[in-house]
Amino acid sequence: MLLLAQDSALYESFDVTSRAQFPGGDYGLQKYIGEHTICPSEALEKDIMGNVMLMFTIDTEGRIVDLKNLDTTVHLLLVAEGFRVIQSTNGM
Repeated sequence: MLLLAQDSALYESFDVTSRAQFPGGDYGLQKYIGEHTICPSEALEKDIMGNVMLMFTIDTEGRIVDLKNLDTTVHLLLVAEGFRVIQSTNGM
């Protein structure tokens, strides 16, 4: 374990022996996201578009934790749908 301090914040770094992987790998994750994302009706009606960029951690039990939106310029309707889809992968 390595502790790093930057800009008065403390970060922990851990050696990971096995990387968390979605069933089917990166392709499986992309496919799941594509098949389970539903554009909110309000976003369709108002022609709201954008790319949602999220960051999260996968804990030792395979659960999504610390889910964060990385782009505050994207409409919250789209961010909420991104959160919903990513959180729906918990326990897979």
